[in-house]
Amino acid sequence: MVKKSTVTPDEKQLDSPLTLPKTTRSLLIQAIAIQLVSAAIVWLCLPFALPDTVFTLPAILAGLTLLHALLAGLLSWLWASPQWWHLIHTLVPICLYAAYQAHLPGWLYLLLFLITLLLYWNTARNRVPLYLSNIATCDELAKLLPQGAHFADLGSGTGRVLKHLAKLRPDCQFSGFETAPLTYFYSRWSCRMYPNIVMHRESFERRTLHEFNVLYAFLSPQPMPSLWQKLQTEKKAAQLLISNSFIVPGVKPRKVCKIADRRQTTLYLYDVK
Repeated sequence: MVKKSTVTPDEKQLDSPLTLPKTTRSLLIQAIAIQLVSAAIVWLCLPFALPDTVFTLPAILAGLTLLHALLAGLLSWLWASPQWWHLIHTLVPICLYAAYQAHLPGWLYLLLFLITLLLYWNTARNRVPLYLSNIATCDELAKLLPQGAHFADLGSGTGRVLKHLAKLRPDCQFSGFETAPLTYFYSRWSCRMYPNIVMHRESFERRTLHEFNVLYAFLSPQPMPSLWQKLQTEKKAAQLLISNSFIVPGVKPRKVCKIADRRQTTLYLYDVK
């Protein structure tokens, strides 16, 4: 039974005049919060010139960190960010203060930055974070594949979907597209024992997809319109697009599959042509 698709809150935000990429918006929220804290320091502290015996430096830093956290969380709420971002913005200053108090070595920050960069290589550009499909979703995908299908995961991450499907459906061929270096090399290494899996370190946006008859996308609301437009303009497009959680705006899915997992995953099935 086909269920009527609905517009998610994230998709509504795409039409807002104040919409910015999440990374830009997050940096702006933290920057504004820092400026407000700086203004509070100048306005409240400098005129009084309180002696060190009244407020020690650690106490002042702790108080300013708490103020920064509260302001960042408030700005995130006022900007109508997704709910989980309220918590993220609130915790970031607190975590930075805790790291400062722990006197962590400087190279550790560089290491964490490099790991994050290698893991979220193109997130700032294409606004697609790392989403991992669970096993229940993989089991449902295995049931949806036609005999002898050539399946492509458009953003294969760690390769979990490919490996699980390769075991359940040895009659099918599987390809994964991943651009983040860390996840790509991990998935390529972990998939090396599966003869029916091929990994590609390239973006599906730069390649024709006519050789695949089933496409799987667990992306975000942002790239869905351009993905659908790409498939519509290709001469020999895939027959089926399966989207995890995110609809194609303005297009009615042929089928909607509700999965009884913890996050209530929804798969939208679209006939491309």
